[in-house]
Amino acid sequence: MSILLVVLRALHILGGIFWTGGAVLMFGFVVPSVKATQPDSGRFMQQLAGKSGVSVWMTTASLACLLAGLALFGPVSGRLDGDWMHSTHGIVLSIGALIGVLAALEGMFLTGPTARKLGALGREVSAAGGPPNAGQMQQMASLQGKLVSAGTRGAWLTSIAALLMAIARYA
Repeated sequence: MSILLVVLRALHILGGIFWTGGAVLMFGFVVPSVKATQPDSGRFMQQLAGKSGVSVWMTTASLACLLAGLALFGPVSGRLDGDWMHSTHGIVLSIGALIGVLAALEGMFLTGPTARKLGALGREVSAAGGPPNAGQMQQMASLQGKLVSAGTRGAWLTSIAALLMAIARYA
């Protein structure tokens, strides 16, 4: 195996671990805890989502996983060899890859932009120096609901993709 394939595989696996683990931790445990302790948890979430860099790390991990996985698919599949693509291994790995791509697209076009809008709204409220007005509260609730739905779905998608890729060789 070439050094390039080893590096790509390491990036794919480590990026996937961080991406999936981060999504499951965030939307399975942190967000429900934040919701249960509101309004006290608002500052914590602003720090986590805005200043800690977690969104940059999650984006980097997801892109590393996605790009490395796409680069690996050709060599692993024998350049899309028909026999391999129709094998159980090929089918399971391909479905896992498709689900991973869907998770990445959802993160890029739904979860990430919604989180950025929510962060901007939080900064706007903080800059005003008082509690959010009724319109801001309604917008915040809508964005939070959208973010939780998309993030939870993303956590499930990455988990399923990881599971399928882990078992594909044995299927």
